[in-house]
Amino acid sequence: MQPRHKNTILFVLAWLGILMLVVAGIYLLPAVWQESSRLIELSARLNDSRNLETRMNSFLNSIKAQTASISAEIAERQRAVDRATFTRLEAHKISKFIDDLPGLFTEAGVNVINLGYQTRETIEQFIDLPFEAHIQCDYAGMRRMLHSLETHAAGIQITQIEFVNLDDDQHRTRLRLQCRVRFKSGVQ
Repeated sequence: MQPRHKNTILFVLAWLGILMLVVAGIYLLPAVWQESSRLIELSARLNDSRNLETRMNSFLNSIKAQTASISAEIAERQRAVDRATFTRLEAHKISKFIDDLPGLFTEAGVNVINLGYQTRETIEQFIDLPFEAHIQCDYAGMRRMLHSLETHAAGIQITQIEFVNLDDDQHRTRLRLQCRVRFKSGVQ
């Protein structure tokens, strides 16, 4: 073969190869284009999902913080309710209550002149113990004493306060208190 024919054949083959590459490229171009578009869309969704995940995490953290705040407020209110309420003492603690009651007045800075107990009353499954206290105190002592009585764990109910004398020879007030305490009788 002559070199000239040889060059012509190589030239034609080169052009055929280039033409086949161009045809294959044109044939595969829509698939490559479609795959490229799909990848761009997936990348956008991934960014959107990251954004959505970030927003969801901040929302969950906000909910957790609000839940913790509400739980703390509920706990604080429960403690306030627990401080403000009382529990009925059992009937076997009546004698201990009677022994401790003068100390309650003394701790408040009140002078007890007379402390008397009336007849116990049984009402359903409770025992009511009425008592009457004649006391002498100043205003601050009266406030402390009333607070001590009203917040006592036994649930002392003040039924009547009578001012006997507003200013005695010691410049103190004399009071007569009528109170009741209810105990669980233990009988159902």
